[in-house]
Amino acid sequence: MGANLSKRLERAEKTGVLSVQELNLTTLPDGLWKLRSLRTLDVSSNKLLKIPSHIGKLTMLTTFTCDGNKLKALPPELCGLTKLEVLSAGRNALAALPPSLGSLTSLISLISLISLIS
Repeated sequence: MGANLSKRLERAEKTGVLSVQELNLTTLPDGLWKLRSLRTLDVSSNKLLKIPSHIGKLTMLTTFTCDGNKLKALPPELCGLTKLEVLSAGRNALAALPPSLGSLTSLISLISLISLIS
């Protein structure tokens, strides 16, 4: 893990906000899942193929942005984040949503989730 990413994780531990946009990440750093007080996570514009099931450990998350990756699905564990208010997953290759998405009762904003297939 690069020094820049390590510093971002340290800062996120204090602020509750982590932005790792445009870092060409193909996987998310293991240290991310230890940030239990994280409220905002932005992993946009990377090269992520999937969001690990560990996302379910981030129970304080209110905003999750994963726009502009190569995601084909969202993990069902995302639907256990009861405090999630904003979910943005535009510009991906999503073909379906997790069946339990309706359990996100705090969700206020759901942005561009399904890609149109022509």
